[in-house]
This record gives sequence, structure tokens and C-alpha cells, in this order.
Amino acid sequence: MSATTSVVRGDSHAVHRHGTSWAEARERAHALGATVPTPTVSSPLADAGGLVLREPVRSRTSLPPHAASAMDGWVVAGEPPWSIGAPIDAGDAPDRTPLIAGTARPICTGAPIPPGAVGVLRLENGRERDEGGARILFRGEHARPDEPRPGEHIRPAAEEAGADELLIASGSVLTPPRIALAAAGGHDALHVAAAPGVDLLVLGDELAATGVPRAGSIRDVMTPAFPALLAALGARVCEVARAPDDRAATTAAMAASEASLLIVTGGSSRGRTDHARAAAASLGVRWAVDGVAMRPGHPVAFGRRPDGRIVLLLPGNPLAAFAGLLSFGTELLGGMLGRPPSRLARVRLAEAVSGHHGDTRLVAVALHDDGAHVLGLQGSGMLRGLAAADGFAVVQPGSGAAGEMVPMLPLPW
Repeated sequence: MSATTSVVRGDSHAVHRHGTSWAEARERAHALGATVPTPTVSSPLADAGGLVLREPVRSRTSLPPHAASAMDGWVVAGEPPWSIGAPIDAGDAPDRTPLIAGTARPICTGAPIPPGAVGVLRLENGRERDEGGARILFRGEHARPDEPRPGEHIRPAAEEAGADELLIASGSVLTPPRIALAAAGGHDALHVAAAPGVDLLVLGDELAATGVPRAGSIRDVMTPAFPALLAALGARVCEVARAPDDRAATTAAMAASEASLLIVTGGSSRGRTDHARAAAASLGVRWAVDGVAMRPGHPVAFGRRPDGRIVLLLPGNPLAAFAGLLSFGTELLGGMLGRPPSRLARVRLAEAVSGHHGDTRLVAVALHDDGAHVLGLQGSGMLRGLAAADGFAVVQPGSGAAGEMVPMLPLPW
């Protein structure tokens, strides 16, 4: 029995587990990634989506910087009838002249409120008429007798944030609303974690680079698919290379990588033509995880080279490779970027899923109103099930009953 295989004894038979549990392996991946932090760079807001803040964002102004109208209508002082004055538009400088009782000014949403105002009468609740050449405002038939109440439809200055108030904490992922909030706070660029550099090495004598494979070959699907996936996970793909099932060639290709993270697909098992582990050993890689109790994808392994750079070995079968990358590549990169460990949402199984006695199963599912439905055509070497999936249901040993709530590993596309 190998050092990475344990035996779990059930009531009637032994179950072999392929190394570290899936959940623990994800924790180790995040912790390992955190030992290789990326540099801090300045990014324009338009380019900052999905990046991780390295410094807190504080407001450079009050939000809003002045009291503003929350409605189109008239800003009024005192009781009606109101004599109508000059309009106030969004973008006008705040008027320091007080609005006196018995007067009103047309105002649009976002325009500054003058001092002395009571509130804003909504456009649909007011009625104007001419009296002796002057425009006079009255409450309309749909208005309340006390409309507007003091402060009604006025957004106070600093209602959302005061000057120098914390808007976004360091370590936050920059989502579109957070980018918009930073812009509202007066920022044009932010200090963020630089995207980690990643090299991809695809191994296999049987792989055809283009077109329809010849007899005995299959198409290389990692080279065209993984760079976009890695970019979606926050990485910067540096080099994409291929190598045959040869120990010397594999070792040379792995040694040539200078990226913070090297991802190798294929050759991760222990068969006669699998050389990735031996090549990694010759480069001094020390494994944090060597084999995971999961299906598909149990030959996955990851560790660090003597200089601290990380190596992630993934199976060559496509579905297993995707499952491994989404399970552990996401956490390695998250740790490098300073993201918190991922938290998985839960979904209801619409039908029973056959679990495994000792391994966590990742099952491609499609989400419908009644829950998560298992897709067909999702063998380890297949792609059609994953291509139609909304995520991987994470089915632990002994679970998988219809109606059960289980975690779901999301797909970043």
C-alpha cells in the first residue's frame, strides 16, 4: 500500500481512500498559496474588476457631498401657495441663498437642496397655475395634506458616508458595485494584488494539437480551454507548453517554468508512462497534498519547489482536470491574491446521487426550479456533461439522498 493510501473499514469490507480529504486539501491549497503573495500594483478602476484590494479604500468626500433631491418636483419652504422661482438642476453648484417661506423652486433628482428648504413635493403631486403673471404652486389632488413633511425626499449630505470613512476593506474582491463605490468616493485607481503568473504544461504522447486526431490519438483540450479559465480565476497566463510522456522531457519542461504557479496536466498518476511526480521530485518539490480522496481527480497533487514556487499536478482526463483545477487551483490562487477561503453555496439534490464509500464525488449538475439534476455523459474523460452544467455538486461519502442539501462548487463562466 502506498504512503498516500489509507484504508477505511466499513461493516463488511475495506474502502481505499486516495489520500487527503477533499475539504482538507482545499484548506491546504489556500494556506500554501498564501505563502506566495503577489506584488501590489496600482490599477485603474476600469481594469480592477475581480482583483483584490491591498489597501483600504476611504472616501475622499462625503457621500453625497451636499443635501440632494431624491425626486423630480419642487423644493419648497413654508406652506402653500408657493411662489415659483428659478429651477435647480443636477450639476448646479449648491446655492447658499436660503429658500424663504412661501417659495418653491423646480428641482430634479440629484440637484442640490438650498438652505431653508422643508422638503421636496413630488412632480406628480403638485399643480402650477398663473396668477397675475406669476407662477404659483399648490398641492395636487393626490398629495397628502402635509406633503412634504420636513426632510421628505431629501437625501442628507453624508447620508451614505462621511469624508475619510472606510468604504471597502483591504482584502476585498473588487466587484462592479465596489468599483462604483470607489469611484463615488473620488478614486481613479486602487492598490491591488497583481495577478499571479501561471505556466501551463500539458503532457501526453497521445495528444493532437490541432484538427481531427489521427487514429490512436485524442485532441489536446487543455491548451485552448485552460488559459481563459485561469484568467477568470484571477491568474495571468505566462507560458503554455506541451511535452511528451518522457521523464527527461517532462523534467526539462517543468524546470523551465519561472512562474509563481506551474500547472501540469497529465502524467500525475503512477503508471509506466507517468513521469510528473518523478520530475517534480528531481526538482525538489515537497508535496502539501499528494493524492486526494475525490472522484474524479484523485491523482491530483500540489506542493512547493525549494524557491517557494508552487506546482499543481492534475490528471490528464478532461473532466478530472477541470474538477482538480476548480477545487484546488481556485484556492491556491485565492491564497496568493489574499482572498478569503471560498465559501460554497448549497443546493438541493432533485434526485438521488450514488455516493462513494470513501471518496468525495464531484457531480456535474444543472439547476432547475426543483433543485440540482445530475447530468449524463460525465465520465472522467468526458466533457459534454460539464459543458451543460451549472456547477459540481459535492457529494460526501454516505450522502446523496434526493432532497438533501449539499455544497456546490461553482463554475466561473
